[in-house]
Amino acid sequence: MPSSKHAILVDLFRARPSLATALLRRGGLRIPRSLTAEISESTFPVSMADTHADAVVVLRGADTKPRLVVVIEIQLALDRDKPRRWLTYHVAAEQRHVCEAVVLVVAPDARVAHWARKAHPVGPRGSFAPLVLGPDEVPRMADLTEAERSAELTVLSLLAHRRHADRIALHAAATALVAEGGDRASLYFDLLHATFGQALTRAVEDLMLNGEPLSDWAKAHYRQGKVEGKAESVLAILSARGLAFSPEEQRAILASTDLERLDRWIARALAVGTVADLLAT
Repeated sequence: MPSSKHAILVDLFRARPSLATALLRRGGLRIPRSLTAEISESTFPVSMADTHADAVVVLRGADTKPRLVVVIEIQLALDRDKPRRWLTYHVAAEQRHVCEAVVLVVAPDARVAHWARKAHPVGPRGSFAPLVLGPDEVPRMADLTEAERSAELTVLSLLAHRRHADRIALHAAATALVAEGGDRASLYFDLLHATFGQALTRAVEDLMLNGEPLSDWAKAHYRQGKVEGKAESVLAILSARGLAFSPEEQRAILASTDLERLDRWIARALAVGTVADLLAT
């Protein structure tokens, strides 16, 4: 079953079909600027059973006729059954759209990319190999022009070069997501957080979307951080004044999630005579 990471990476191409064109050019293919990219049906009917690719992008000319069909496969791990399936996609795509086809395998992991590039034998003398984009072919954040820096290509770049993602790159990615806005930006942000964790949190702590953090996770994390910070402030003030508190009283303060109550406690902690008085108010 595809992982959530796999699903979100597929969504990058469904949301922005021109991403496939940009990556093909990065891979050395000459794609005329006059062609328009659009998402297409990705289930291919074949005699054995219908088979479903991750995404399909059709490049059309001004006359709307297909010029090139791109079958996009996100590959996160080794799978010895995939090369034969990629060949099936290639043949089925050419038959359906009556034009040239290319299977574009996006492999953010270098080891998986190396494996995917190996030619698969077809018959006694033939072979098939997809066009593979691994970390070496996906541009780094620093190499992206302003015109190229879409939310989708930004996310793909960070995942492909995650070992080299510094605070500046993560901050730039979050900026692109803020510019994109909406549920899709939240989805991408969650994927980046699952990959980079606290490094992303520290890099984007000052960025907000519509006055709130970028995602449901970030909203919860942001509020939790405020709650914990205020509760710790209450305890610090009490300790500085020499007011002892029992383990039960400490747990009661730390357990509070009411920001207004915590603000009142901070103000009262400067004057109360006992912790019991504080909690009573």
